[in-house]
Amino acid sequence: MNLLLPKGTRMLHIGPPKTGTTTLQLAFHHNRPALKRHGVHYAGKGRQPMSAALAAASNKIVPGHPADSLKAWPKLLKEVKSSSADRVVVCSEFFSNADDETARSIVEQLGDDRTHVVITLRPLVKIIPSQWQQYVQDYMRFSYDAWLDAMFNKTGSTKISPNFWRRHRHDQLVERWAAAVGRDNLTVVVLDESDPKMLLRTFEQMLGLPEETLVPHDESANRSLTLGEIEMLRAFNQQFREQGWSREDYNRIARFGSNRFLKEREPGKDEQRLTTPQWAVDRALALTAEMVPNIASSGVRIVGDLSRLESPPALHTVGDLPAEICVPPDAAARQAIGVARSTRGTGSVDAPAATSPALRRTIDDTGTRELVGIVRQRIAGKVGSRLPRRDGAKG
Repeated sequence: MNLLLPKGTRMLHIGPPKTGTTTLQLAFHHNRPALKRHGVHYAGKGRQPMSAALAAASNKIVPGHPADSLKAWPKLLKEVKSSSADRVVVCSEFFSNADDETARSIVEQLGDDRTHVVITLRPLVKIIPSQWQQYVQDYMRFSYDAWLDAMFNKTGSTKISPNFWRRHRHDQLVERWAAAVGRDNLTVVVLDESDPKMLLRTFEQMLGLPEETLVPHDESANRSLTLGEIEMLRAFNQQFREQGWSREDYNRIARFGSNRFLKEREPGKDEQRLTTPQWAVDRALALTAEMVPNIASSGVRIVGDLSRLESPPALHTVGDLPAEICVPPDAAARQAIGVARSTRGTGSVDAPAATSPALRRTIDDTGTRELVGIVRQRIAGKVGSRLPRRDGAKG
């Protein structure tokens, strides 16, 4: 199959999340000079144009970013339209938040006659635990069991993770964007996890890039968290909210600060891992069995084997969570140090606006013992102790 897109194409990769988006974005961002030599422009200045995508798809800004962040989308459009490159790439999983009308508007603004949408897919049963982890890293406090119950059993009534099924009801996602851009202008790429190079190779072929132009970049900072780490973050989120601090402060201190610092830690091989209960696995596989034939008959271009989406998860990833969860001492310590780094202006370089003076003063005046306590409080009172599971559904 000849995958090459015509010159003048504006490729819009919309994710959804947890389908290789970080791998692609890092490869595009860190190989910009090579892309330019071969007539490809990667739009935006950072790894991905998050602010622009949120503004375009949801008319929202990242908490903590200035109000004029809504102007990021018009600014990105100007960059795209002024580029003289043979092909332009816009890539952000946040575009998958768009509803039908917004998807059509995004395509119209990029240019109906020049836009080609790409959707990457992997098994829903593997996306589910990864997406829950991401929500927790972004401030959520719901337990995995409570979140699964809301997603599968309370779909029409819950306010928890309202964008989840808009992103991950994949047949409807394909149909929404095919209606916006035209079926001939949409490609679905089904990841082959047995072939790590398949994703980057496919995008190279679509963009007319020589093989291995998109060199993978280290993804250690995007690893999955262990069960102890993610439960520690849930407890941290609860404690943070109880302090009355803002979402903007959370983004600065945790989401773009200490949480990223924690993920640079290398967990032990024997640490507890997140598992998905069998009932939820069964529901995900049944839903996938509905989605696959709908995608197959959608009339869009499909790269890869759709049957891979129906692959069952590995046995070690299935099962009920243990009654007691162990939080490694070095994980709690690293989270505390990450908080300290973030509040002293030495955190992530791409974090949002600085911490509010009131909160910074509060934490600057806190001693080391108290600072560590913010992280470990509600973790049985002692770092490294056994943490009883909490199934309360506080959002």
